[in-house]
Amino acid sequence: MPLSTHTALPLLSSFFGTIFTGLGLYYILQPRSAFLAFGLPAISSLPSTSASISNDAIMDAVMVMYGARDLFMGVAILGAAWLGRTGQKGRRNVNLGGLLVAGSLCAGVDGWVVRSVVGEGEWNHWGYGGVMGMLGCVVLGIFG
Repeated sequence: MPLSTHTALPLLSSFFGTIFTGLGLYYILQPRSAFLAFGLPAISSLPSTSASISNDAIMDAVMVMYGARDLFMGVAILGAAWLGRTGQKGRRNVNLGGLLVAGSLCAGVDGWVVRSVVGEGEWNHWGYGGVMGMLGCVVLGIFG
């Protein structure tokens, strides 16, 4: 039996789907504290852009948009893990594998952005992103 058909893969994939879903809700419901938790500097330390639009309002909006992205990724991963159709090669779930790899690429970009702004903190994103990408490759049958 190839590793890509192991019965634990939906459970492991659900772990990452749950993380994305939880973070998405957190970013939408608490954008200011989520901004700090993301690894970026406090909004109040950023220079003001305009008298009519505050940095706080801009960053609240950005974090809600970011939360919507994470919420989508989490629900998509969970849906593919539990409701998705399998590919033509046995029980391999090609959609789930692709979503996990795509999510790991998002984490890679997130880490790159945090590092370019703060100078550190990239591994808070690259750590789980690398594991998620490897899991996606296992689900796709690339590794096993």
